[in-house]
Amino acid sequence: MHRALLQKVIAFNHTYELFTWATRTLVAVSGGADSTALLRLLTALKSQGHIKSLLCVHFNHQLRNEANQEQLFVEQLALSCALPCVCETQDVKALAKAKQLSLETAARQWRLNRLIDLAQEHQCDTIATGHHLNDNAETLIHRLSRGTGYRGLCGIRPVRYHQGQRVISPLLCLTRQEILAYLSSQKQIWCEDASNQDQTYTRNYIRQTILPKLINEHRHLLQELATLSLTCQGMYAQMIEPYAATLLKSHVAFTQDTASLPLETLRQAPPLILVECFRQILTALDIPLRTVSQYHYQAMLKLLQRGTSHVNLPGDTSVSIDCGNLIFKQVQAPQNKWLDPVKLALPGSTGFGPLLFQTRIIDRLHMNSQQNKNRCLEYFDLETLSLPLLARQRVPGDRFVPLGKHQPQKVGKFLSRTELSKIDRNRTAILCDKEGAILWVCPVRMSEQGKTTNKTRLVLEISVRIDPKT
Repeated sequence: MHRALLQKVIAFNHTYELFTWATRTLVAVSGGADSTALLRLLTALKSQGHIKSLLCVHFNHQLRNEANQEQLFVEQLALSCALPCVCETQDVKALAKAKQLSLETAARQWRLNRLIDLAQEHQCDTIATGHHLNDNAETLIHRLSRGTGYRGLCGIRPVRYHQGQRVISPLLCLTRQEILAYLSSQKQIWCEDASNQDQTYTRNYIRQTILPKLINEHRHLLQELATLSLTCQGMYAQMIEPYAATLLKSHVAFTQDTASLPLETLRQAPPLILVECFRQILTALDIPLRTVSQYHYQAMLKLLQRGTSHVNLPGDTSVSIDCGNLIFKQVQAPQNKWLDPVKLALPGSTGFGPLLFQTRIIDRLHMNSQQNKNRCLEYFDLETLSLPLLARQRVPGDRFVPLGKHQPQKVGKFLSRTELSKIDRNRTAILCDKEGAILWVCPVRMSEQGKTTNKTRLVLEISVRIDPKT
């Protein structure tokens, strides 16, 4: 088993030139099954002369009671492999609060930044991560569920670059099942992260529920999705990215916060090239691509056809046409004028920044049957609500289950898929109950929680009005 997996990884390395005898590699090790197997396999390859040196790096986020035990496990694992180990500790909860980010985003940004710094400090030319075939399949399914283009179908690339640093995934040729079988054959234990079982996170739901069902019905699914992603990667690497890079180099004019390129040049390029051009421009302007959806790219293509006057993008960026040029410009976003949550009067009127909430209690029989046409009016089952209700600002990491859906979604991503302008998104508010559960992203969509049913008796009617002068 050990030899067979090594040969598979070696063959994968030769195909994609992941590492050589001169490669100095930093290995990110969480202590989970994937990264534990990665460290063991790369150690074996180092002993055979395929890699020059390895450095084990572990990140302790101080988010769970097991964090310190996992750090100790990784330190002992590195010691057993005769490898140096660097452990980085950060109070991610405090970091997220200070930067007003979700825990997930704060942790990811901290890890990535420290990986780059440590690779440079220790003169490592490559960073290795434990992504495998199942991870690639999850990524494709996740992207397809949100809407994606051909670039999204590239999945996880065997070799990619982050802030100029080379990152590789040597286990992309292996399935999760093969990795677990390998660890078992080596009598190697690993750490289990209980949070990976929490299916309120979309990624975990795909991993625990959707993907196993698909694999059960289509046993070659993982390899077929891998072939699809590799085909798309080849197309992008050989045709799309070089064409777009050449076009941008010869025609785009950059200043500190703007980018301009002639419409005549753009209209001669195919849509795939245009989308890649947009992506590279946004990258150059430091716009976080995670916040830019397929909807935004399609809106920019429509702009070229004079279908719209301008497009507002996340990151306070506006795209418009001026004097025969397509202009990307970072603008100052309107600032919210309120900070503190307010308690809604039941019944009564409550002001919150530019919004005015009005509430009344009625019998279910008096509900307006045309209510679903008015996004500024919602009905809630009063007897199921945990009072008092609060109106507050939207903050990074907010999640809710939109009416008609079954899985929680990030509010920011939900709003990015709507056709609201940037100003409208800044005029939204969160209505939540005493426990903090989101009942309404108003005035856009209410949650599944608190909705009325045939068993509802008393109804809380809430309307919201936006002052157009604010």
